[in-house]
Amino acid sequence: MIELKELHIKNFASFRKADLILDNKGLLFVEGENRDDDSAESNASGKSNLLSSIGWCLTGRTPDGRRYDEVIFSGEKSVSVKLDFNICSLERRRGSKAGIYINGRKTTQDEVNELFGIDPDLFYSSTFLGQDFISFFDMKPAARKELLMDFLPGDIISECNLLYDRAKKWLKDDAEDKIRIETKLQTTKRQLEELKVRVDDLKNKSLNFEKSKEEFIKGLEKEKEKVKEEKRAELEKVEKKLLEVGSEIKKLKTTLTKLNKHYIQLQKDFSCIKGKELGLFQKFTSVRTVLSILEKEKKKLLDLKVGKCPVCKSDVTEEHKKKCIKEVDSKISVKRKEYEGISKELEKVRKQIAEIEPDVNDLDRDVRSKELELERKDSSLKRLTERKELLKKELERVEIEYDKRILEKKNSDNVWERERRLAVKKVVALEAEVEKLTEELEAIEEDRKVLEIIRDMCGSTGIQAALFDQFVSELQSMTNSVLETIGSDLSVEYTTQKETKKGTVLESLEINVYENGELCLGLSGGQRQKVRIASSLALAEMSKNRSGKELGFMLLDEPHRGLDRAGQQKLFEIFLNMLSYKPLIIVASPQSDFKSMFSESIKVVKEDGESFLL
Repeated sequence: MIELKELHIKNFASFRKADLILDNKGLLFVEGENRDDDSAESNASGKSNLLSSIGWCLTGRTPDGRRYDEVIFSGEKSVSVKLDFNICSLERRRGSKAGIYINGRKTTQDEVNELFGIDPDLFYSSTFLGQDFISFFDMKPAARKELLMDFLPGDIISECNLLYDRAKKWLKDDAEDKIRIETKLQTTKRQLEELKVRVDDLKNKSLNFEKSKEEFIKGLEKEKEKVKEEKRAELEKVEKKLLEVGSEIKKLKTTLTKLNKHYIQLQKDFSCIKGKELGLFQKFTSVRTVLSILEKEKKKLLDLKVGKCPVCKSDVTEEHKKKCIKEVDSKISVKRKEYEGISKELEKVRKQIAEIEPDVNDLDRDVRSKELELERKDSSLKRLTERKELLKKELERVEIEYDKRILEKKNSDNVWERERRLAVKKVVALEAEVEKLTEELEAIEEDRKVLEIIRDMCGSTGIQAALFDQFVSELQSMTNSVLETIGSDLSVEYTTQKETKKGTVLESLEINVYENGELCLGLSGGQRQKVRIASSLALAEMSKNRSGKELGFMLLDEPHRGLDRAGQQKLFEIFLNMLSYKPLIIVASPQSDFKSMFSESIKVVKEDGESFLL
């Protein structure tokens, strides 16, 4: 048995460097922790990369198909993975000193396959069960048979196998193609008829659309003219009102000019009369004052008996007194006449003022009234002017908006016509497809006749079929033995022939699963996983029998995926039973609460984009 002792990684995938001793590890649990993303928990921590490095070193590719520089750690130029076995040391490198080395000697993949008794497909079907690879049980029947055919020896068998496989594949392909083409032909004909009806319907809809579009455009044009007519009528009213107000303002200005001119002249005359009144009043006051003084002097003279004369300052005599009184009376008479004359003239002037002042006030009120009216007219003129400009803009806006709507409607895409044209093209294409499919069916029928002859010669009644059936029988027994060992009530039946509905027999490798002797029409996640593991172990045992070499380890990447809690518990118990077949079983899983069931465990931690082992 080939046992894996040590694993040494350098710049592989998310690992920059990792060294792992695997000797005597038994059931090894690999858990993960992604410190770069707390929400990811153990996902993307590098657990799968750890297992993939072993597969890459042995086969040259990972379960998900990475082969060359795709596995190199980001930013590095080389990668190497070294596996130490009990029989040799195997190292694979890319970049610096690229190649495969056995005990330091450069070798080839064929030598590796021969040494370990495997090839990539067999390894990933029997030894590595991962989330990114299809197991032997999950393969399609044709893929299963193709994998198992490599176990049959002999040039004749190989030649028969080649002929049989080709004939079977071609017959199967032809049968599938015939069904596919017939189905497609019927579907195409139905689609063609439906499409022709659709074309007629789209034609009517297209015509109706164009008719409704024309009617809608006419309606828009009528609506546009109606709105424009309303705006024009309102604009004409505003312009007419502008002319009226302008004429009224002109008349008001003329009237106001005349009134102002008259008012200024009247104010000027009124001011002159008022000035004259003031002069007369001052003169009147002065004369009245002098007259009062003279009367007082006369009274003093009349009352004077002796002393000095208040007029001439001479000694008072009777004769002098009379003389002075006479002079004073003469002055009083003159002044009184002057006083009376001024009084009459003042009264006349005041009468003129009384006559003119109401006219001045009336004229002032008229001027102010006209000025207020002019202001109102100017304000009205301004509003009318603004309204006129607004109406002009509205007319332009109506023209633009309606023209835009009309243009948009004229340019609106006739979806029905566009669909009709596309449908017509499809009709032409479908008619060509019908003709092509009919010719293909005729060609398939001719090919089938030839292939049936080849299949009958090298098919199920030949040596190849007999040897294959014997090998499959052994594989079935081995699979059921493994299922029994791991404590399962399941059993499998491998069938190499399948009868079609038409009565023909197809060579394949179907797997029927039974539970307590009853055929399972649907498998639970746990049942499916048990059969996967058992079929892989059985295939590995058959490979050992053929090559005489057995790999003493098995790699399982999240094998519990799809199972409920109870199923996961049962699965991990199965791993314990598997140790009788494989002394080393490495299981990568995010279910850390199952770790206690394992004899050994390691943790893969990813931090700052780099995975490492704890």
